Amino acid sequence: MAAKRPLITIIIIAAIVTVAALQFGRFIERTSRQEKLDDLKFIKTYVELSIAKDEIDELDSFESILDSLFMENETDSLWMREYLKKIGDNTDKRHRIWQAILDTLNAGRGKHRR
Repeated sequence: MAAKRPLITIIIIAAIVTVAALQFGRFIERTSRQEKLDDLKFIKTYVELSIAKDEIDELDSFESILDSLFMENETDSLWMREYLKKIGDNTDKRHRIWQAILDTLNAGRGKHRR
């Protein structure tokens, strides 16, 4: 009977570790998904703000468009700054984000020329 207790204890510990690993995996997956959504939100917002800035001459008009773009993208200037701080030390990610912004802006400019 004494030999069965360590075996049961090992099985319980193994089950707990397995459940913890699965939960951690789900957490990482959700975090990764949220990071991707944040990346896309930043890129979309930045591109839309850049286009609006280029197309609007009057400051009052730009400010009203700015508010509506932030509302539409469920963000604000604070969120944008916090996002930049978050990716600040990650050179590869910063490069990918800015490249995506440039590619999107360049593709949009090509469409406007046609």
